Amino acid sequence: PVRWGGVALIAVALLALTVSRDESDHLLEPVALIALALVLATVLLVTVSTLIVRRRVKAQPVGVPPELSTGAEFITGFRVPNVRLLGLLDVELEWVEPKGFEVELVRADGTLGERIRAVERGRHEQLTRRVTIEDVFGLASLTFELSWELALRVAPGAAPVHLTLASSFSSGDSYSHPSGRPEGDLI
Repeated sequence: PVRWGGVALIAVALLALTVSRDESDHLLEPVALIALALVLATVLLVTVSTLIVRRRVKAQPVGVPPELSTGAEFITGFRVPNVRLLGLLDVELEWVEPKGFEVELVRADGTLGERIRAVERGRHEQLTRRVTIEDVFGLASLTFELSWELALRVAPGAAPVHLTLASSFSSGDSYSHPSGRPEGDLI
């Protein structure tokens, strides 16, 4: 779970420890130990939080209705525990499969709810969500995926109806002939 930032900090801290012990530098040694403790703490926090989140979301139903339309936003029944409350962690959620959806997390009842918007139409039989939990320092992160079977149909969104659009498809002028029949002329 250690990212490149964490690896770099560990390398610099170990180098600082060896230099501080060789040079008897009593200021550099505690700074290096604090840096190592920070990496260890973020790795433990991310790992424990990921295990808790995975356990809670694994048992949830898919939370997506069987039919959606493109362009419309929908808040699903899928909830992720809000580990952002600690201030040290961040949660990201994306749909691996099917493609063509925009996904974002929104606060909902002390948890993080999922807001989706279909961009492409189609029929889908499986949903795979990828959840990433990382610390705000960029030192550690963990990712897991969950899959559900579903029957999802994404239909094209209905176009908005305007009066100008309706009148543009009509033929002739907008007034009937004064001596004509009330139902109009049959063509």
